[in-house]
This record gives sequence, structure tokens and C-alpha cells, in this order.
Amino acid sequence: MQSAPEKSVFILEALDVELWCPVLVAKFEVACLDDLRAILGEMSAGDPRLARCYPLDAAEREAIEARFGVGLDLAALGPREVEVRLWRRPPPVREAPYLIHTNFELPLMLEGRKKLAFMYYEYPPHCFPGEDSFDRWVERGILHKEVVLEPFEPNPGSRFDGIRTAYYTPKGEEWRIPAFRQLRAAAEPAGGWNETFERLEGMLLGYEDWQNDWWIASRVGAWAGLALCCTVSAEGLRWIEAAGYRALPPCEGDFLRVTAWRRGDEAELGQQLLSEPEAAALVGFNLPGRAIMDFVDPREGGPWLLPVAHIPHLNGHLLRKVEVLALSG
Repeated sequence: MQSAPEKSVFILEALDVELWCPVLVAKFEVACLDDLRAILGEMSAGDPRLARCYPLDAAEREAIEARFGVGLDLAALGPREVEVRLWRRPPPVREAPYLIHTNFELPLMLEGRKKLAFMYYEYPPHCFPGEDSFDRWVERGILHKEVVLEPFEPNPGSRFDGIRTAYYTPKGEEWRIPAFRQLRAAAEPAGGWNETFERLEGMLLGYEDWQNDWWIASRVGAWAGLALCCTVSAEGLRWIEAAGYRALPPCEGDFLRVTAWRRGDEAELGQQLLSEPEAAALVGFNLPGRAIMDFVDPREGGPWLLPVAHIPHLNGHLLRKVEVLALSG
């Protein structure tokens, strides 16, 4: 007996044009994307999953509300200027216990809760959606703005000439823009983006320490690389503790057996792997894919046998502290 196909979740939202942030939001489910595609018409061409963000006119909004039983009480917003748009909600990685700044940059900066925002898009055009709303506050002397262009290599067949990044800060916080750019420039020579760079970026953007703590502990950011795990002996666990959880221990034998893991898999993996002789703990660690591509194919998912002679090389590329996932017994 086949299960019913999973429904797709979409968001209908009203955007305050002056502050360029959502002020009304409604969620609804779509069982057949063609039902929604029939309303969107030509603007959905070339988007089989309807993954784009779609601005809606009054007729399109009313058709969606009638077809899917969803609605926005625009009258409750009074005379403010709004734009209604539709977008497909991506599968959430985690629910953060605080407001993520994305889509709320402008009001958070005006309130003093956000210290830096940046928007980057291919150019042309030389603007991003909502740039006029930000620029109104630049003209009033409330915000500071800088634009950086990064041209692509010449390519006659390309639609775009390069990447355009617009930076904004509250007045008095302009120093954050060169600091942010220097942080990004320093990552590659330092071995790639890692937990430290991620935390510094969060501080520059205006996130609080406890928010950065949660973000890093949750591994939400793409900076975390490949999440791997292996078993260690009691002696190896003591070695990790003595190293401040910043290195994998030397081990007996010729290979270190590692496998990929995801948050929530700890218990199952622990039962499977801690039955190995001499295994005292299951530990997790994160590496950039390029650090192990000479030894394994990350696309295969593991488990892999990594030569122990390369453990010092791996330790030089750890993106975060080694974490004890499970203990034997």
C-alpha cells in the first residue's frame, strides 16, 4: 500500500515596503503543484518545484486564497504600503530559539539590535530587492551604506558581470564593514571557514553571545563541513580530554575507521559501534571535505578507513572541538 505523497508547504506573506520585512504571514499546504502553477501562470515557467519567491497582484492573491483556504487580513494593516508575495518553505534544519535576522535586517538595524547587514546578488541589475527601502534611511542619515563590485572573469555567454554586495550599518558602526571583509579574506589562508570565523561573523552582525553559542552548537551553518565519528579506547578518550577536545588521538593499528553521522543518530550509532573491542567512547568531529578527499570519496557515506599516519593532517583541519557522542556501558 503506497503512502500519500507529501504535501508542499508554502508561505503567503505581506511585506511592509517601508521596512522591507514581513508583517503578516500565513502558511498553507499544496498537494498538487500544478494547482498552484495554474494560478501563477507564465512567471512559474522553468521552476518545476516552485522554489522561487513570487510577487503577487491582487487577482493572483485572491485566487490562491480561494483555492487553498488561506488569507491575509490586509485591512488590519491600515494605510501602510505592502507587497504580497509567495514562497515555498524549505525544510527547516532546526527551530532557532531566537529571531534569525534574515528578512528582518532593516527594522532590527533601526532598533539598534543589528549592527551590520549585507545583501549580495549577481549584477546586472545593480540593485537587490528592497534596496530602495534601505536607501531611504541612508538618505535620512540613519544608516551608512557601501557597495562592493566583484567582477567575474570575462565570459561572452554569461548573463551577469559579477557579484554586487551592498553593506549597511547604523551610523557609528561603519568599522564593521572593513572588519567583515577582512574576516572573509582571512579564512582561506587560515585553512578555510571554521567555528572561530563563524562566531566572529555572528558578533559583527550583531548576534548575542548566547545566540552564537546555539548556532555553533547546532551545526546549522554550512561552515561545519563533514560530520564524522569514530570510536576511541579509554586511553584515547583521556588523550582527547588532555588535548582540550581539539585533536584526535594516536591509535593502534593501521587505520582509523570513521563514518558520517547526523544529529539524532548518536544513540543508534553508539549501539552499533561501541560493541567493538576496546571501544570506550564514540566521538564526533568535523572536517572540510577537501581534507579527506585524498583518502576517501565523501559521496559514498562511509564507513571509511583512514590511514592513522594522516591523523596529524586531520587534526590540522578540524573545524570544531571533538565531541563525545556516547560512552560504552
